[in-house]
Amino acid sequence: MTGATRHSLLPALPSAVNRRALLVRALKKDNRKIGVDRSGQGTRYLLVDTMANSLVEVDVDLEQLAKSIGVMEPWETLAD
Repeated sequence: MTGATRHSLLPALPSAVNRRALLVRALKKDNRKIGVDRSGQGTRYLLVDTMANSLVEVDVDLEQLAKSIGVMEPWETLAD
């Protein structure tokens, strides 16, 4: 093998990221804030634009949002 190591040829293994770590990563990006609504039976995540102080989205899929804004790698998954 020339120019590449054995490890660089292997595909990246899935890695689990917990919700808290994902929220911390996402909060640092794009003047947006992720709020949590626990008033009902389940937990709902809300996306808020901090510049306009307005609600952007309700029932946010954290994993999809994190991947779309680039704070979660393709091989990472959300741990439950």
